[in-house]
This record gives sequence, structure tokens and C-alpha cells, in this order.
Amino acid sequence: MSTYWGYARISTASQSQNSIEEQLDYLKDQAKKLNCGFEQIAETHSAKNVAGRTKLANLVQNLAKDGDVIGFKYADRYGRETEEDLALLRLLSEKNIKVHINSAFVDYRDPTSKFTFTTLSAVGTFQRELQNQKSRQGIKKKKEKGDWIFTGKLFGYKVVRNSKKTIIEIIESEAKILRFIFEEYAKGDSINHITKLVNEKFNRSLIPAIVRRWILKPLYKGYYLIEGAGQRKGQERIRHYDETALVKSNYYAPIISEELWDEANRSYRGVHRVYARQFEYRYSHYELAGILKCYYCLKETGKATTYVHTWDKNSNSKVYNNYADRTHAKGCGQDIFTFRSSILESIFRTSYYLLFANPIELSHYFKEKEEEFNKKTGDVQGDIDRLEKLLKGVDRKLDKITDYLLEEDADAISLLKKSKIQKDKREQLIESIDKEREIINFQKLDLESAFEEFNENRLLKFIHANPSKKRKIYIQTLESAFVHGRQIKIKFKNKKEYIIPLSLNRGRRIQRQFEIQVHFDGKHQYNIFLDTETDDFRYVRKVLDRIKGLSERDKLFKVAPENKNEEMINGLKMKIKDFVSVESV
Repeated sequence: MSTYWGYARISTASQSQNSIEEQLDYLKDQAKKLNCGFEQIAETHSAKNVAGRTKLANLVQNLAKDGDVIGFKYADRYGRETEEDLALLRLLSEKNIKVHINSAFVDYRDPTSKFTFTTLSAVGTFQRELQNQKSRQGIKKKKEKGDWIFTGKLFGYKVVRNSKKTIIEIIESEAKILRFIFEEYAKGDSINHITKLVNEKFNRSLIPAIVRRWILKPLYKGYYLIEGAGQRKGQERIRHYDETALVKSNYYAPIISEELWDEANRSYRGVHRVYARQFEYRYSHYELAGILKCYYCLKETGKATTYVHTWDKNSNSKVYNNYADRTHAKGCGQDIFTFRSSILESIFRTSYYLLFANPIELSHYFKEKEEEFNKKTGDVQGDIDRLEKLLKGVDRKLDKITDYLLEEDADAISLLKKSKIQKDKREQLIESIDKEREIINFQKLDLESAFEEFNENRLLKFIHANPSKKRKIYIQTLESAFVHGRQIKIKFKNKKEYIIPLSLNRGRRIQRQFEIQVHFDGKHQYNIFLDTETDDFRYVRKVLDRIKGLSERDKLFKVAPENKNEEMINGLKMKIKDFVSVESV
């Protein structure tokens, strides 16, 4: 007696097991009608490919014998990938194993039966793709309406499902912990200290990372983000978002008031806390906040401390506007801790103006950037060509595997496994090519930004910019800015460097006049005298000892005639004066 192998399948474990039982009951009835013995096989796997269904593969290769029947209730339980479904059907036909779908036999050798099967398989493939598309659209629509329910467990909430509807309830014991965390954090307490208090007061074993994650979840005020609300990107990973990106949830009631949540979140983003003085100014409107760093702290600890804006009051209650660094590393050799804001800002502005004094320097920098871009893109393009060549080879192998599948004596299971390996390799190659192209696009943007950062339009914008925008321009164009001993060393990305000697302030005697040493590409060019009270600067005439024997390049960038240097500086001052007179940018 032949054996009727009843094969039942569901795609995911979340589907009802009743579907498996219903399929097997139907197949058992079919076996009785055909007067065959009955054996059942059931598994949970997607119908995207045959190779991944291990129980079906074992049934075809080992269990089913000559003359046996493999039964499926529906064509989509057999598979939903037309090419692979036909290959498996041919293999079963060669082994003289019959395929029985929905009370009818499918014969690979019969054109009509084969055509019907191919049509049903194509419909199954179409339905799977359409179902995935509808599922994505449905999820997006639910999120936009505020009807999205998170699949994972959320601290503070409990999902209650019944036959009529789903309800989200607040777990009051957990909500109490959340309210305590937000209230303490809004007061200025640190996350580490709050974690310690929660563990002691509520007998928990939390870590600071969990507490930080809760603080960043807008769901606790009754809102969630449309993008990033799923399993791949949690709410806590997106910190700086537009309020319009939030959707009010129809299921999750707020545990924290909107005012308290917003206050705590602003505190996190701006870090306005008692124990973090430096970071308080990270998003401030002072133009040099966090720009100037201590060289010795960087050398000793690997992390430079920064000068930030402060308001200092003396014994006579007079308030001073300064940049100060009071967080130097232990043993730091720096003995200059404070700069008057107007003085330091004048030094940096003058340094920025001098970038545009000599157009030859800028053109030299642009030329170097172009050469660097061409070299890098050439290397990357070579990698792309190599990967595309490998991709063509993989495509040829896939074509050969498809041709072999059509042959009568082909080992379909083995070929399908090889096909899957080549498809995976193809996806990896395409991904690698896309990454290489992204590198080229990034380098193009880098080149474009270099041209944009060092042109006269940017100088015009800088002159009319508010302090916050000036700070952004400094960040874009500066390579480094350090207080090194009794010097300020400022270096820009276009190889322009300034060294400003400092003298210690004594009581009311504060240094307001500076002689700036101007360098380009590591070579000293000339000096500039700066009076920070008037913001006026002028060229300092120097007697050059040796000019003979210098290269043409050095003559351009190091020892241009004094009258030429002076002429450039005066031209720059006139240009700045003209830009200042422009009312709008």
C-alpha cells in the first residue's frame, strides 16, 4: 500500500495552530479516499523558498518512496516561489512520487496539469508580495492614526486582550517609579544618582542605561514617533526630533505630564544640570563656547577640556563676561584659565578674516582638495569595477543553475541550495557596490563643502551672522584651537595657522593688544598687530634676513614682498568694511 504524506504548514509561529490541525484533518480524509496509509508532516516556515523548509526537504529526499503521494490542502502550502516550485515538482516526478493538491493530482509530464500548477504558483507568489505590501501600508496607517500597539513589553504598561478589543492599562507600581525618575531628573539630579535612589527606594536592580532610555521615550507622555516606532529602531535612539513627528496615541494613556516630560527631555538634550558645567553650553548662542581647548589636558588624559562662557562677579558685584575652563585635569600645566569674551572673540574673528587675505593660498588649497578627490575616487572606482566584474560572474552562475534546473536528470535540491548561496553572494556584492558609491558621494560633498567654506560669500555671511551661526562656521572651518602654554594656536582646514603669544593678566592690567604670527602650510609668512578694543588690525613690517635661494612656492607663501603683504591686508580691511556696510546677506 502506498503512503499518503500529508504536509501542513503555517508561515509564522504567531499563527493559530488550528490551521495546522484543519489542514491535517482534510489531508487524512483525502488519504482514506485514495485508500492509502497516512503519515503527517507539519512545520512552521515561510513559503519564500523551498530550501529553508527542512522537514519538506527531508520528506522528499529520505522519507517518500516510489509510488507514494505527498498531499497539500492548498497550492500556497506547497510554495510561493514559481521557479523553485516547478523544480521541486520535476524532482518528485522523476522519483515517481505523486503530488496531490486540493483533491487533484499534479503531473509534471502533462502540459495542462503543469500549466495549471504554474498559474496557481504564480498567483501564490503575487499574493505573498501583495500581502507584504498591504501589511506595510496598514502598519503605516495605524501609526499615523495613533492606533499602533507596540509588540514588545513596555515598562509601566500592560496589554489586556479580550474578544472585543485590546486595552492598554497602566501598571501603577511601575508608573510610580517613572514619575519619581522624571521628577528627580527635572530637578537636575544625574542619571547615575537617580538609578541608585530607585534601586534603594523601590528594591530594583536597574542600570543607568535603562533609566536613560525611559527618559527619552515620548510614549510616557502619550505620544510616539511614526518613524522609529518599530522593532528595528527604538524610540530612545532618536533624541533630536521635530515635535510635528510625534503622534498622540489612542491606546497609551500618559504616565508623565507633557510639561514634566518636555522639561526633563530639554534637560537631557542641553544637559542643564548641576554637575555638568561644561556641557551646559553645548547648544548655547555664544560663538566660542567649546571651541578653544586645553592642550595639556588632551596630552595627559586624551580628552581635552574646553573653555566655555561664564559670568563672573567680583567682590564689588561687578559682572564680567568671560570664557573660562575650570575643569582641567589633575596635574595640568595650564596656568591661563580665563579670557575676556570680547578679547578672545576679536582674536578668532581676525584670524578668520585673514583666511581671505591671499586668494593664491585659497586656490592652492582648492587645487590640493581636487587632486585628493581625484586620487580617492579613482581608487574607489577601481574597487567598484572589480565588484561589478564579480557581480557579472555571479549572474552567469545563476543563469547556468537555472538552465540545469530545466534538465531532466538535475538534482533540484542541491541546485536550489547553490542558487540560494549565489543569490546571497549577489546581494552582498550589490550592498558593497552601494557602499563604495556612497563613499564617492560623500567625497563629492566634502569637496563641495571645501569650496563653500572658503569663499567670499561665506565671509559675507560670517560678518552678518549671529553668535550661534558664527560658532557653526568655526566648527566647519577649524581643524584645532588650543591654549598651549602662554600661546593660543589656531589652525584652519586650509592649512592656515595662527600663533598668538599671551602675557599673564595682573589685576586690572589685561592684555588687549596682540601680535599674531601668521603661518601657511607650516611656514611663517608675516605678523599682524591686533588691537581688540577697536577690532583694528594692521600688517607689521619686518626685515627679512634671507631671500636668496628660496623656491618660487616659498616666495609666494612665505616671503612675499612686504609692500605686497601690506597691500593684501589693506585690501582685506577694505573688503570687510564693504561687507559690513551691506545691510542683508
